[in-house]
Amino acid sequence: MTVDFHKLDEETLGKLAEAFDRGRVPMSSPIEPISLQFLSHADHVAPALEALRMAGTSAAGIAAVCRMVVDERRRAFARAPKVSLVWTGPDGGAETEAYDTATVMKNLFERARRSVLVTSYSLGSGRRLFAPLAAQMEEYPKLDVKMIFDITLGHDQDIVKRGWKSTELEASFLKNFVARNWPSARLPALYWDPRTRLFDPRDGVGNGEFAPRVCFHAKCIVVDHEVAFITSANTSGAAQTVNIEAGVLVEDAALAKDLALQFETLISKGQLDRFDGALKE
Repeated sequence: MTVDFHKLDEETLGKLAEAFDRGRVPMSSPIEPISLQFLSHADHVAPALEALRMAGTSAAGIAAVCRMVVDERRRAFARAPKVSLVWTGPDGGAETEAYDTATVMKNLFERARRSVLVTSYSLGSGRRLFAPLAAQMEEYPKLDVKMIFDITLGHDQDIVKRGWKSTELEASFLKNFVARNWPSARLPALYWDPRTRLFDPRDGVGNGEFAPRVCFHAKCIVVDHEVAFITSANTSGAAQTVNIEAGVLVEDAALAKDLALQFETLISKGQLDRFDGALKE
């Protein structure tokens, strides 16, 4: 029989270790609950400790085990991913620990040193949003920034009917990106999913418009393969300020690397298109 340590908090384990170190628990006679009155789980712990005593474990040995459990718990806590709620919009008075979406994005861009991945469905007008990232690219020339968007969003039915070529869609998107979203001469690497320009000629949305068969809907940011932000919020002003949006910020290198790898693999396999030569810096 062993001590069910997971039922003991760190303070209790510390008290137990101190008691055995100072000889407050006699080892020459059976360990009874009465000798463990300083513990909240004395009735449960006493039989287990008695089993250890009968097995020949010394008082110093039991104290050492208690401290080892405390140390391991603290190490595990330090290793555990830190997960935070991120929110845009009214909170309804909820008493929660939620971070502001715009603040989280700004902080993420400002901490970037090696790599940034940004994916979004709706681009919106994000010049102010992307300004910290553009500044980081100027300060750190080796900073690798990849952005993936749904570049067909916003084109009306007439454009669809004309069957715009990919180069025309790219040029239209870039014009908007530079004019309304990117404040620097050095552009990030821009990608898009070519499947999104395939439209279903049937009435897919109920109002006479053509419906896209596929959309690029992922919204996330990965910085330096260390931290990942997964959110419902697009990279648009409304998503940062007035919409109701929810997301999670996860400070965990394993998850961040896996998430980035999903997109990087699509790029390496040619499943996401990079803008053609006319769109390079």
